[in-house]
Amino acid sequence: MMRKKVGGRERLNAVRQSSPLVDPVADLVGFGFRGWLCGIQNVDILAWEAVWSRYVGVLGTMQARVIVNELETWTRCVDRTACRKLDLECMSCPRLSSDERLATSIVAAAQHQSCPAMRACAFTLLNSSDIDPVLDQAELFAGALMSADQVLPYWAIDSGFDVKTLSSSGNAVH
Repeated sequence: MMRKKVGGRERLNAVRQSSPLVDPVADLVGFGFRGWLCGIQNVDILAWEAVWSRYVGVLGTMQARVIVNELETWTRCVDRTACRKLDLECMSCPRLSSDERLATSIVAAAQHQSCPAMRACAFTLLNSSDIDPVLDQAELFAGALMSADQVLPYWAIDSGFDVKTLSSSGNAVH
């Protein structure tokens, strides 16, 4: 399969150079959700490649394979269940949209066993009462992250967590 190198590669390189959030796990989850959902909605292979590259860079190939599989399943479930179009930032944006923050909050709440917060964020994100399949998948994704010592901070449960302070480090694989 031939890929168009002009434009697409430049966009992927811009994604790789974007700055991670202060918390690297929140960055991993938020960016992963954005990239996978962007890939689903736009059939954007470069978005999936960017997510895969970042996860491999942080976790290594073996752990990334398991965790990205859980990310994919959860994100597809969110996409199928949502009763509205979810707001995503562009792949190179260093900030998370409000929906990306809500998605990250669901995973953080699952890791910290905060069921009321997890349910509230899911209702808000999905605009639906059919949240149980999404919560089940979020718990599997959260567990896979925890098994790789990737734990979101408790403050990430708040759907309005602050992402304005960014690192200028270029060490993460984007």
